[in-house]
Amino acid sequence: MNILYIHGFGSCFNQNSEKVRALSEIGEVFGIEIDYTKLFTDIEVAIIGLIIKKDIDLIVGTSMGGFCASVTGTKTGVPFVAINPVLEPVKTLSKYIGDGIDFSGNTYKLERKTLSSYPSFSLNGCGLILLDRGDELIDSNQTAAILDQYYKIRIFDHGHHRFAHIQESLDDIRIFNITSLVYGFGAENDL
Repeated sequence: MNILYIHGFGSCFNQNSEKVRALSEIGEVFGIEIDYTKLFTDIEVAIIGLIIKKDIDLIVGTSMGGFCASVTGTKTGVPFVAINPVLEPVKTLSKYIGDGIDFSGNTYKLERKTLSSYPSFSLNGCGLILLDRGDELIDSNQTAAILDQYYKIRIFDHGHHRFAHIQESLDDIRIFNITSLVYGFGAENDL
């Protein structure tokens, strides 16, 4: 299985991160560097290009990466796992508008017009939502309440925004991936 991992805002793809190493137990993991200060159309084109190039079977993203996984997964028909996802980038990232420094020490400039290019979290794809109740940035209860009618959700006690339960989630991801193989089949307009 080919997995695309999408990192969050202010972060970068790290082949040695705990999440990437864990996901490597169930498939080959590819990453992409996302500059969230770019317009969403540019980000979307880059992600979809990699999905096609690497023949991706599953998209996994954390925070803003979870948001991107929902939108690009829905658009391409690829199942996704969103970990502590951002639901509305315009609201969540508004506190970062202006000049800043990311987690790697690089400077960035986020503009309001860039944020306005972001849609909301996709509600009609094939997704699994993984949440840590201890997320200090995003309210996991609110996320669960909003997404519960659209996706399977697993909430772990404690944890944090970076997600502390990837090892415990691997079986959920495996089962989700197996059941998602029928995604798109059985629709009322199938021949």
